Amino acid sequence: MAKLIYATKIYLLRDQGSAFELTEEEVKQLQRFVRFGALLYVKPWFEAPLAAEAAFNDLNLWRELQSFRSTDPELAAETSTVLELHLWYMSDELIGLAFFSEQLTTSEKARMVSAMQKKPEGVRSVVANPELLTNSSFDCFVSKRTANIFTQLMIDDSFVRLPPDEWIENEAYRDGQRVVQNLQVVNDLAERGVKLSKDYNKLLTKDEAENERVLQVVEQNRKHIETNCTKTCFDKMFS
Repeated sequence: MAKLIYATKIYLLRDQGSAFELTEEEVKQLQRFVRFGALLYVKPWFEAPLAAEAAFNDLNLWRELQSFRSTDPELAAETSTVLELHLWYMSDELIGLAFFSEQLTTSEKARMVSAMQKKPEGVRSVVANPELLTNSSFDCFVSKRTANIFTQLMIDDSFVRLPPDEWIENEAYRDGQRVVQNLQVVNDLAERGVKLSKDYNKLLTKDEAENERVLQVVEQNRKHIETNCTKTCFDKMFS
């Protein structure tokens, strides 16, 4: 996002005297980047942390990219290829998060409930399998395995026996909604953890094999020694 903001500023100020000396080709590429960001990237970026909307946003973005092919075929094709490798929220288990979406209609959710009665036909992989996305509704991604998400998140799924237009008044549904709203579905924390471990390892050794051994020792330590390093724990310790 920082690069997009910076590129947008450059593009908007491109004619301001000698502030930026850009070639015609550079202006053209900036325009492509900024147009893509403004039309397709910004909204999904802001909504990426919303677990309940992940499937809806992924499918919607993929479809918008197909429409964008008429504007910039090369950029749309390259971006679609990357997105198709990251569509795990369309799998028949994680699609269950969409039951708590505010963007799906009650009729769509009703069809999803009906689809949960179907037996799964093998393990369907949406990743790198774009034909499953073409003209598909959300119930097409649902199977009996979808109910596993409720078990894994310890959500009472009794609400699915009610008409979807009554869910919002149901306590089990509202509790599940709160659980899903608190899910971390972006990898910011993981990336920060990797960066921290790399910085720390550089203080110990620059040898890659030694770095891997350090990580393995830490992992074994965490498995055998109980630790409680949450913010709540530290607040209690130092309050």
